[in-house]
Amino acid sequence: FKTPGTYTVVFSYIDSEAAGCSTQVVLPNVIVVHESPKADFSVSPGEITIADPEVTLTNQSSFITNNRYVWTIQGQGTSSDIHAKTTFTAPGNYKITLTATNLHQCKDEISKIVEVRNDFKVHIPNSFSPNFDGINDVFNPVFTPYGLDAKTFEMEIFDRWGHQVYRTKDSTKGWDGTTQGEVTKEDIYIYRIRYKDLDGKVYNTSGHLTLIR
Repeated sequence: FKTPGTYTVVFSYIDSEAAGCSTQVVLPNVIVVHESPKADFSVSPGEITIADPEVTLTNQSSFITNNRYVWTIQGQGTSSDIHAKTTFTAPGNYKITLTATNLHQCKDEISKIVEVRNDFKVHIPNSFSPNFDGINDVFNPVFTPYGLDAKTFEMEIFDRWGHQVYRTKDSTKGWDGTTQGEVTKEDIYIYRIRYKDLDGKVYNTSGHLTLIR
């Protein structure tokens, strides 16, 4: 049956031993074809980043209040709410499936793939003032919370004559304006920073830095 409705079944046959006489029998029970739900949902926001990874799933199925629902979210488990929310913890592609079941156990299912993008960024200051007042005392690049492959990080600082005054492989330890325990003078220095993000992309960044006393 292609459409919902109530159908009467008629059985017709021809008796070959009765000179080809035909007979019709109407079966006592009708066939009822119930309408199936049509599962659908929308995802908000349209562009998802790891910096703002909360996602709202709005159920847009037909006959929405008469159905039971199961949300299956890759890596997150299941939910039976009409609408759902979830928060992703890492970039990647995730499959979300909504199954709608009506009172007559008719089912429909829809799956969508959502992408959680890595919006990895870094801010590199162009000056600092290591005067121990607790404000801007250390030069250090500031990375977004997710995305840095910390084991690949390396930072070097050079004076204007190319002498190395600082080097570290720890992204949490910036330059405090000293070299081997000695205070360096107010001047313009050169930084060179190398690292990878968690997608394997290589970054080589260099620039000038002003030390203010």
